Amino acid sequence: MKQLSVVSQTVQPSPIREMFNRAQQMTDVISFAIGEPDFTTPPHIIDAAVEALRRGETHYTPNAGLLPLRQALSRELERTRGIDYNPDDQIIVTAGAMEGLLLSMMTLLDPGDELILPDPYWTNYPGQVQICSAVPRFVPVDEANHFQYSAESLASAITNRTKGILINSPANPTGGVADPGTLASIA
Repeated sequence: MKQLSVVSQTVQPSPIREMFNRAQQMTDVISFAIGEPDFTTPPHIIDAAVEALRRGETHYTPNAGLLPLRQALSRELERTRGIDYNPDDQIIVTAGAMEGLLLSMMTLLDPGDELILPDPYWTNYPGQVQICSAVPRFVPVDEANHFQYSAESLASAITNRTKGILINSPANPTGGVADPGTLASIA
């Protein structure tokens, strides 16, 4: 019988998913464990989905996402942030943030590379790094510093194997928001 890969054996189940599964067995619980809202899909969204099905929009989309969506995202980024991205080759639409992060890590990390993660961290981050055969390196963040990295703590954590730093703002699970001054000191 074939064994599972070494990498797959190092990734642990998410405690957040365990809490979500427990909450599903209870009544009158609003779970904040995995970002699942406590309301049903609004009628206008249901209607739009049904209309898309009726139009036959049931096929695979391009790997990078639908071009009209990428074009709309490009326009919105330009309008709201003054950032100019080419929708043809600089914007990729993913099924969610975790897929986007994993694809980014798989693109950037080589076996043995280190990725700096905040601690506390979202439970999926270390597993994603390990799937890439890379090493998560944790840097404590705390409430006194608004759950942001300090330039000093990052400087002491960086090694010759450090390939990147995960900056998530607002941070999950703490809600900390990176201010421009902190980001500038890190850069």
